[in-house]
Amino acid sequence: MVRKFLIILILLFGYASLSLAQKNAESNCSSELSFLTNKVKQNYAGFQDKTQNRVAELQALTDSLSSATKKVSNSAQCTRLLKKWIDFFDDSHLWLQSENKEKKNDTEPAKATSNPSLKYLDKQTAYMRISSFSLKYKSSIDSLLNANWNKLIHTPKFIIDIRDNAGGGDPSFAKLLPLIYTNPYELKGVEVRATHDNIKHFSSLVKRDEFSESIKKELREIVKRMRGNEGTFVTIAEDHIVRRDTTYDNPKHVAILIDGGVYSSAEQFLINAKHSNKTTVFGNPTGGAIDYANLNIMELPSGFRKVGIPTTRSRRLPENPIDQSGIAPDVLIPKDVQNWISFTRGYLMGKN
Repeated sequence: MVRKFLIILILLFGYASLSLAQKNAESNCSSELSFLTNKVKQNYAGFQDKTQNRVAELQALTDSLSSATKKVSNSAQCTRLLKKWIDFFDDSHLWLQSENKEKKNDTEPAKATSNPSLKYLDKQTAYMRISSFSLKYKSSIDSLLNANWNKLIHTPKFIIDIRDNAGGGDPSFAKLLPLIYTNPYELKGVEVRATHDNIKHFSSLVKRDEFSESIKKELREIVKRMRGNEGTFVTIAEDHIVRRDTTYDNPKHVAILIDGGVYSSAEQFLINAKHSNKTTVFGNPTGGAIDYANLNIMELPSGFRKVGIPTTRSRRLPENPIDQSGIAPDVLIPKDVQNWISFTRGYLMGKN
């Protein structure tokens, strides 16, 4: 009975705290907007690019929203106003998340993910499904490839399905690339905006368990360079030529399935894979969220909202942006096709 009473008391206290915080969030929408605009201006790697020739437009929007925040009556209304400011930049990697889920579109896009899988459709065709390149799946992806490696290098056709893969970390697809490699190619580097907040963020990454010691060593070097060049962009990955010592006769034909749910690191995998003479990409254009990346996630003063701010930009820019249109497939799958795997498999059957 005492325990039940304590649980009820805790629940009531929690609800009371939530109600009070909710009221504070509603009354301090102006503070939320001020924090949001300042942090994005200070730390977003795409800020200068996205505001070029649009400074007056952004200022007018900011002033309008600032006036509107003084009239909000609830937290959901405040979130919608804040998101209008975020939407100005048209960057899927720059997002506003509402902790109390007032509106689905106000949150960071979330896809249902599952463990990677690999099977053989027939003696000639392997099929691998990877719904996420999250670092938590890296070991599973590597294990699948290690267990099947000898069979894969004797299987002529390989379908890699990354539909609805919203990204994760580049190390998660590292094991795949040697299997489909055919010839050297240039890979553009990355630069980070060196600010106080971003330096703090990269310093915190060194403490994360999922990173290997070699990656942590690289992070320490990045932080060191950022501290010596605060207020500028610092190159953290140089443009370079990718060369591998080994090429495999099989798989001879690699098909990659993509759609509008493919973002971020999944698009980076696609950039690498498209350099291979073996690769044909099927489906619909990707979502386009790779020009600016590596998020620094900050909590707004209310505690109800978070903003994800990209800290890096690709050295492909400004000549070769991807975010505006995504990455197009080599073979566009018609809208009336229900089974993409069968469509792709049939296409590959005509390849020797």
